[in-house]
Amino acid sequence: DADDAQRTYRVVTSMRVPSSIPGRHDRAKTEWDAVLLDRARDEGPDAAWHVRFLVEAKASADAATTDLPRLLRGLNLLAQADRATLYAFGTREGAVRVHGASLAALTTDEAALQREVIYCCDTGAEVTPRMLSAASRMQLLSAQASLDYASALARGADVDAHALGVIWDALVTMPQWRAVLHQYATLRQVRELMVRVDDLLTAIDEAAGHDRARSG
Repeated sequence: DADDAQRTYRVVTSMRVPSSIPGRHDRAKTEWDAVLLDRARDEGPDAAWHVRFLVEAKASADAATTDLPRLLRGLNLLAQADRATLYAFGTREGAVRVHGASLAALTTDEAALQREVIYCCDTGAEVTPRMLSAASRMQLLSAQASLDYASALARGADVDAHALGVIWDALVTMPQWRAVLHQYATLRQVRELMVRVDDLLTAIDEAAGHDRARSG
């Protein structure tokens, strides 16, 4: 917990979305790893909070890339909140009440997303990032056309690479391939949202140093 001249801040973890928020909960993120809350400093101890920032912890960029569609559905779910309603969220630190207006203000607009969410990863950036996640590579390799092509190669038969064209046709026309088709754009978006743990610790140390300098 922290405060400044006007606002009081609090971080809660494992914040679970209540069923009272309308919208589709299936396939959406309904538990957030960490959330920054705030409220006016002169409000009482029982006053409700506003959501200011959401944090998801992931082991790698691949894991975050796979998670992004679910995260976006989770933001869309929160945005369905009624602005005039106070919602009770369960967290590891206990129940907290949140203003629906702060939830309804959340958006999946790419420009605004960087002000609302970060992925926190405990791994360094790859020198040469992979353009496809493990899940996308597996989907491509396990397609029937890929298996038939590999089987023919293994038998030493004559193969025609054009036979793999059916996979490209599927990529650009079939919904189940949409995530693979947009893999690079998703990876780029995830990397813009990623923050390394070491970078966060450095930022905290620098902020603490500035505070000590001002108070001195």
